[in-house]
Amino acid sequence: MKEAGRSPSAGPGSAKSEPSLPKRFYDEVAVKAEGGGVGVLLDGRPVRTPGKALFVVPNQALAEAIGDEWRGQGPRIDPSTMPLTRLANSVIDGVKGPRGGRSSATFSTMRAPT
Repeated sequence: MKEAGRSPSAGPGSAKSEPSLPKRFYDEVAVKAEGGGVGVLLDGRPVRTPGKALFVVPNQALAEAIGDEWRGQGPRIDPSTMPLTRLANSVIDGVKGPRGGRSSATFSTMRAPT
């Protein structure tokens, strides 16, 4: 007899299991001054947020800490191990949005880990 609410194909080996993490697609991570802030580069290309905005943070220390999160990734990129990147993405995409200008106030309270 089937259990209620369970699909026979939703077992551990099925495609409906956990989504796989994306493969690491870059070798080099660098930071570079970008229009009033500091951006993170992967193989010389600027990182963009999920909302397609340029990923730029207000200072070198924060950019270096975020760069270290990217450097620390293995063969798969695991966003759960990148809290500063996720927070910065939220600030850039969620706070700045179409009105612009508000992210620097939010970023000013962020400090790189010591």
